[in-house]
Amino acid sequence: MKKVIKKLKNQVTIYSFGPKLLVLFILLYICISGIIIFAGIANFNLGTKDIAIYQTALWQAGQFMNPINCFSELIPNTETFSQAHFMPVGFIYGLFYRIFSPMITTGLLYIIVFSLSTIIIYRIVNSIMNNNIYSSLFAILHNLYFFQPRHHFYPLDDFAVLFIAGGIYYFLTNKLNLATLFFVIALMHKEYYGLAISSFSLGQLIKLFIYSNRGKKIIQLEKSETSVFLLLWLIGGTLWFAISFFIIMPISGVGWINNGMFKEVGGIIGPLENFSNFINIIFD
Repeated sequence: MKKVIKKLKNQVTIYSFGPKLLVLFILLYICISGIIIFAGIANFNLGTKDIAIYQTALWQAGQFMNPINCFSELIPNTETFSQAHFMPVGFIYGLFYRIFSPMITTGLLYIIVFSLSTIIIYRIVNSIMNNNIYSSLFAILHNLYFFQPRHHFYPLDDFAVLFIAGGIYYFLTNKLNLATLFFVIALMHKEYYGLAISSFSLGQLIKLFIYSNRGKKIIQLEKSETSVFLLLWLIGGTLWFAISFFIIMPISGVGWINNGMFKEVGGIIGPLENFSNFINIIFD
């Protein structure tokens, strides 16, 4: 009996280790990332390139002005949230900057977003593997990319991670209304997130197609609420990208900001034909 109790205690200790490790990591992330970001702001090492463009646009949106990109030589005086990219959520984030305009607001949002994203990713993996330790390690590995000291990041692009992760988690737990809400918010962060969500939906539909009737020779798509949800998001995500990329953005006559680079690498098949040229252009 004592051996059984001891074994159970050991198992409880092992399975409680994962969440404790995750909490410790998040606290460490908040401290170190906070120091890096705020020291970078104080020493003017953080706030160049796209950060300057987004930071100015968020402040302009907070003042109920139309955000204009005044920094880029390639696309001068363009509307930041609707021309070079389509990012309507920027107008919502801009409300924070009406009251708290400094870059510290961006730093705080960045830390909050990735702390919460790490927790959600932990819950996603745990809902699949049912193992606290593996789930904690996977969430930590994902966060390490955002943990590293960087002088440059993309606020609105990166913030979408929280909502995509939330949408996936609520989908896996069969809370489709909440999944829809999170995916809709994720779409508003940038036009190409529609393709990310439609790709996820396609993968899940293929999974349903294969595993819906394992015991039968003829495999049929399961007609369920989940299938309808995935099909709608497969179509909806693709349409969001198509309308944003081919209709809304070109209206200004500017179009995609990276169109020149896309042509320079040779289009879709360019990297396959000349991979070294592709690498040189990306890292130049």
